[in-house]
Amino acid sequence: MPRRAPRRSVLWLLLCAAASAWALEVPLKYVRHSDEEGPRQGGGFQELVLTTSPPGSDYKLPAVSGPRYFALASLGGEKRCFLFTAKKAGAAPYSRIFFDADGNHDFTDNPPIDESPPPEEFAPGGFAPIDITVGAGGAAVPYSFVVHAFKFERDPDEPAKKDAPPFEAFLVPNCSYTGTLKLGGKEYALTLSDGNANGLFGDKIGPAPAAGAGGNVAPADFLHLDDGTENTFWDDPFLCDLLLLGDKLFRVTPDVAAGKLTLDPVTAGLAGVALPAGLERLTLRPAAEGVSVSMLAPAAAVKLPPGTYRFMQYDLTRKDAEGDTWQLHAVATPDSPPIVVGSQGPAAVSFGEPFTAGVVVETVKVRPRRFFGLLAGAERNIVRVNLNLQGAAKEQVVVIAHTAGQSTKFALDRSGFRPKEPGYRIASAADETLVTGALSYG
Repeated sequence: MPRRAPRRSVLWLLLCAAASAWALEVPLKYVRHSDEEGPRQGGGFQELVLTTSPPGSDYKLPAVSGPRYFALASLGGEKRCFLFTAKKAGAAPYSRIFFDADGNHDFTDNPPIDESPPPEEFAPGGFAPIDITVGAGGAAVPYSFVVHAFKFERDPDEPAKKDAPPFEAFLVPNCSYTGTLKLGGKEYALTLSDGNANGLFGDKIGPAPAAGAGGNVAPADFLHLDDGTENTFWDDPFLCDLLLLGDKLFRVTPDVAAGKLTLDPVTAGLAGVALPAGLERLTLRPAAEGVSVSMLAPAAAVKLPPGTYRFMQYDLTRKDAEGDTWQLHAVATPDSPPIVVGSQGPAAVSFGEPFTAGVVVETVKVRPRRFFGLLAGAERNIVRVNLNLQGAAKEQVVVIAHTAGQSTKFALDRSGFRPKEPGYRIASAADETLVTGALSYG
């Protein structure tokens, strides 16, 4: 054998090792949702804050009759202004829109957009999609959105809302980016969606809110991966810094201006983490500084960057004694403890089983509705009874669903999709039955 052959073999092994660490690039295609081939999944909204005055004195306004309402929207990292008014006398004050599409503060050089067809009372306004270009990554890219406006019945007894606009308006994305990811012999249909409707497709989850500082909502975009199996997920998967598929970890970098999404393998400086069996999906976000992680069908043992995380949501699958499949979706609460991934030894998460049921009883006041300015009925006190199911990390279970099989012995509701509604009995101190009934799904 020639002397140089072993060196060639070593060089070949090094090249193979390097190739395995090369980034994966997924070409992205821009798709409008209202087109026939457009995806229906994903997308969020941006609430528009309405004012009765324009956001600046240099705006050139059209001649309109009746009230005018203005709203600034964040699109592609810039501000664009809307003007809502009535398209004719007696019409709703949100039935016509003027949009400063080019940002030159001149509403008169853009034709008005009228709702069509006229909506029913309290129904969303039927405006046609608006197509613009926005700056992203130093290049202009297309973007499409729809404005939804609807009448909002406000309580006149609340002084703070006495002079508030009589409607609400939201901006909803009408586009996504799609592609195909091939990894480990599997093929995933990939969809990158604008989760906060701001025209940008790279907003990732930030740090978790401090304990007691509010909810678990994240103004981030969504990254859907569909491998063709009949998995049922109960909310949109957030775009995170890292993506874990099985036991492979990648850093995620979307670049819609370049028309690609890059997945860089992450292998160094990781620590072992043990996960509950049957996890279909898990989302972690940093407790303070660090990275967010989205997991799809994670292995029982994975590796993550050391740090302190808070889980956000998970989907868990279980089979009952008869072999039917059940899926459970849970979200974290402010009482859920952090997950510490250290560099010394494997960490283990503590959410999931055992699950504990509890009953919350509260008394609330129900105000009657107003018709023609008059109260219809008297104020009532009602008792609400809620059944809560919590996991080991104080997470709140929001969905329990029977997703496959026909042999289960658990009672199901009429849909066959959920457990039968539990019954309740309210008794006096002397155990005398006062009220009986059945709970309903909220």
